[in-house]
Amino acid sequence: MRNVRRSLIFVAIVGMAFVQFESRSQSKDSVLKSLDKHVIPISLNPEFIGGEHLPAGLVDRASIIGLGEATHGTHEFFEIKARLLQHLVEYSGVRVLITESFFTNNELNSYVLHAVGNPYRAIFNMGYGFFYTEEMLALVEWVRLYNDRQPEDMKVRMYGCDIPVPKFITPPLYDFLATNNRLTATAEGTFQMLNKKTVQGKFTRKEQESTRELLTKLDLLLAAKQGRETQWIGHHKRLLEQYLEMRVNPTKGLRDEYMAENVLWIRAYENDAKVMLWAHNGHISKDEKGILSKPMGWYLKNELDGDYYAMGLGFGGGEFYAANLTKMKAEPVSAGEALVGSLDALFSEIGAEQFFLDMAIVGAEPDLKSLLGHSGLTKNIGESFNPDKADGYYRKIALSDNYDGYMFIRSTSPTKILSYDYLK
Repeated sequence: MRNVRRSLIFVAIVGMAFVQFESRSQSKDSVLKSLDKHVIPISLNPEFIGGEHLPAGLVDRASIIGLGEATHGTHEFFEIKARLLQHLVEYSGVRVLITESFFTNNELNSYVLHAVGNPYRAIFNMGYGFFYTEEMLALVEWVRLYNDRQPEDMKVRMYGCDIPVPKFITPPLYDFLATNNRLTATAEGTFQMLNKKTVQGKFTRKEQESTRELLTKLDLLLAAKQGRETQWIGHHKRLLEQYLEMRVNPTKGLRDEYMAENVLWIRAYENDAKVMLWAHNGHISKDEKGILSKPMGWYLKNELDGDYYAMGLGFGGGEFYAANLTKMKAEPVSAGEALVGSLDALFSEIGAEQFFLDMAIVGAEPDLKSLLGHSGLTKNIGESFNPDKADGYYRKIALSDNYDGYMFIRSTSPTKILSYDYLK
């Protein structure tokens, strides 16, 4: 029983919506009763550190632990993921945090490894505004203070796995060519063109050709080099290839495939270190046809099999920070009441306001096992939200196919955005 209770952090949830209950043998009341038997309540008060309840077997077997989120702007999601990271760093050997942010952000590692630079600017340059929060700053400062006490090989590194815009990719490539006396006027012009491209940048045929010529030049020079620095430069070349292919073939859905590739490259670059991965629920999912088609987690599952663990984070109601599409303004917004018939509404009726369930335990329960794998509605919200159309932000997925674990919080609060004065 004690081992069961130690499954507090890595949890999973049954895939069911109670709109379907009437057509099944179980009533909603019986399902709630069965769920109540297995929920592990958690506390979100500042003194609570949930890590001591982690199941050692699950943590030790997974080299990449993916933690999701139903929104990017929920305080409680940041809070619990930060606590998990702190525990896994101190007791389970996690040495790398990868987030759904731009890959090329050396400023973060400069700060957390050597206390060099402006942490506000480093967080801002992660590429997405939802990271520029008090919650993220607190985590960055914790990592820096932890690293201050550690030898070099025990320090925690921070990376992004998303594909940046070229102006963040090209500087080391430019310097590499210049250092090796291979920076021609043509290459200079290509770099200038690339540095003007945006997230949605388009390429003319001539721009494609000049970019591919630059990539070929880099390939030839890299082939004659070896060492860790060459690996770093080589992956920046790969990032430029990724950006080009995504912009030339925008309908192919390459982003998640490339993010998974980047996660695996980072892990190998850091000597197969244990990794914690933060991204949206849709990205860390293991299901080929979940919220997203072939998400990052699906690629990681196929590459690592049981060495990848995915945990989704969901909620019932409350507020979160997002771009309010009715006002065209980023601010705290209300999710409203959970949609009747959704999993979010069902879980909101469970006695515990915040809880975990372990899929392995729930799956062994006869009256719940038959419900695993059935699709149910859960919230799926990105950077923006229209409060007038809140019911449109639900997706039908089978949670047991998507995640190894699931955490639920009945009511949430928004993240706190940092002042932009710190960037001056």
